[in-house]
Amino acid sequence: MLSLQNGVENAQRLGAALGHGRTLCGYAFVGVHIEEPGVADHEAEGWVTMGHPEGGAAALVAYGIVAGSWDVTLSEDIVRDGWHKLLWNAGFNAICAITGATAGEALATPASARLVRAAMEEVAAVAAARGVTLTTEDVDEMAAPNPELRDYRPSTARDLDAGKRLERDALCGFLAREGARLGVPTPVNATLDGLLALREARADR
Repeated sequence: MLSLQNGVENAQRLGAALGHGRTLCGYAFVGVHIEEPGVADHEAEGWVTMGHPEGGAAALVAYGIVAGSWDVTLSEDIVRDGWHKLLWNAGFNAICAITGATAGEALATPASARLVRAAMEEVAAVAAARGVTLTTEDVDEMAAPNPELRDYRPSTARDLDAGKRLERDALCGFLAREGARLGVPTPVNATLDGLLALREARADR
């Protein structure tokens, strides 16, 4: 099975249920909007990477099956790739959902731009405690204005609009929980998770 979900725990959870040798991990960095069931509007970006959490050639057979019909890259370190993508998700998803802003708007105001970066720096700190290195350059890359994503509203904001359950437990909620477990302070992500919980509760009511 290939997981393409946000977050860094999915392959481990699926592996516990299905067998770790049968579980692959993938990440899609694609800005899309579901117009209606079966119809997706591609708004920005567009890459997919896949690999096996243990590295090596474990994903090679599956990659050979899908590569001919899908623009996908075989990752040399899919675990790090997942944390790298989490930088962007942590920086923008909750902030844009809570405020209604686009990714570009979140960076256009200096105070919120600092909040975006602070959330990402907490990702790097938790990753380091888990043995995964994310550099200052990685944070710089993900926190920089991206013309393709300037008008993009991330998936958490769209899920909130649609009345769907939010990905809190995989994004800011995970960082708050894992930071507490590892003794790594994550005040920004804990605050964002609390605010998302409030938005979700109000939507439920």
